[in-house]
Amino acid sequence: MSLFKYLPSSNLQPLENRQFRFTQPIEFNDPFEVRPHFSAMFGKHDIVELINEHKDTKFDDLFNDVPFYLKLFPRTWLKRAFLTLINSNPDIFRERMKEVEKKISPLAQDSWPAIISKDVGILCLSKNPENILMWSHYADSHSGVLVEFDEESEFFNQSGISSDNKDIDKFYGKVLPVTYRRSRPTFEFFDKSWPDIFFTKSIDWAYEEEHRMLMPLSEANRVINDKIYLFEIPEKAFKAVYFGVNFPTAKIIDTIESVKRFNKEIKFYQAYLSKTKYDIEYRVIES
Repeated sequence: MSLFKYLPSSNLQPLENRQFRFTQPIEFNDPFEVRPHFSAMFGKHDIVELINEHKDTKFDDLFNDVPFYLKLFPRTWLKRAFLTLINSNPDIFRERMKEVEKKISPLAQDSWPAIISKDVGILCLSKNPENILMWSHYADSHSGVLVEFDEESEFFNQSGISSDNKDIDKFYGKVLPVTYRRSRPTFEFFDKSWPDIFFTKSIDWAYEEEHRMLMPLSEANRVINDKIYLFEIPEKAFKAVYFGVNFPTAKIIDTIESVKRFNKEIKFYQAYLSKTKYDIEYRVIES
């Protein structure tokens, strides 16, 4: 099985150094990226029950974020006082939290892409190597290239990656398909539907047949200007390079030589227009 990455002619450097950008969601061309509908903070859960349920596992995290003057008190005392306050007047606490919920949910929806983009980078790939629109939109009007990767490569099947956000860790290092639909995914803080957030797009994008790989930005091999995070893909993961219909003929030989420096087994193809259909076809370049 193969995965494909369209590249514009203005950015062929990944073919030379094998470093591909894992882009922060806030940099994507779709304003709906990782911006689910925040229906509620707690959804069907009872906030008082949630706090009591997680008091032994989540309180330390909460304590780390309290104002410095509260840290002057013993942690055990603060925990006991906090739980006593909640459980002595649970109904009043629930009402107050509903008011907080109404104010925070819209703010969270607007700020979520920026929050996620501090930690997560995404490599966007496709299953379709013959998509005319993809060649036009992402490969500089057919003057760029298409890179074919081996989906079975270890790079695309990593495990055990850990970060500061344990809820997302299980999705790191794996390639998963994007689901396309008309309605935006719904997100609740205590029912974190991470697959829906990262792997759901509007039906209008279905032609891309997109697959995605998430990685923590902290794992990048190279960072440019604190903004561009590059990850090195092993040479064995590369299968082929396809030159677009409008790729400059004079640059083909130099590009092939650059690629073969790290992988002599890689194959090369030239795209051309079908004479009878609106299709892109390929012929092997003997090198």
